[in-house]
Amino acid sequence: MGFFLNLKRSFLARIMRNRHLLLICLVCLFGFLLTSQAVAQEADIKAAKVEAATGNLGNTQASTNDPGVPTTKNLAVLSPKEFVFGTIQFLCMALIVYFLMVINPSKTKQEEHTQFIDNLKKNDEVLTSSGFYGKVFSITPEQINLEISPNVRVRFDPKHIHPLPKPASNAK
Repeated sequence: MGFFLNLKRSFLARIMRNRHLLLICLVCLFGFLLTSQAVAQEADIKAAKVEAATGNLGNTQASTNDPGVPTTKNLAVLSPKEFVFGTIQFLCMALIVYFLMVINPSKTKQEEHTQFIDNLKKNDEVLTSSGFYGKVFSITPEQINLEISPNVRVRFDPKHIHPLPKPASNAK
């Protein structure tokens, strides 16, 4: 029992940390809800047809004129082609939303970082992903040497070099 609880906790923690997984889970949940609603509507239609065939319409709620009660007249019937088209349309919209929310911003951020690394020159002040502030001492395509204090030089991979954060302006 403890194994399954740990598995459940780790899965939920992973989903909360990773926005890609969270978005995929939400899209799948939404698709499942839409699909189950269509299946429930189909079941209601079949039940109404059976009631109509047996002649029990007088004893059911389907015979009332209440607009909130489903009847065979106000239920949408989806043909298999419509259902498949609707599912494909839903998946295409989900992919577009995923692209706009996840892939495009990360691609833009990667391009900005590449441009920043290409424009670096000696004596530029930078920040590393490990929190070191330093001045660029030398640059090669594989590594960047930083001087973090006088006569202390450290090598870093270019993907771990970031621009200095802009100081917050104190507007009064």
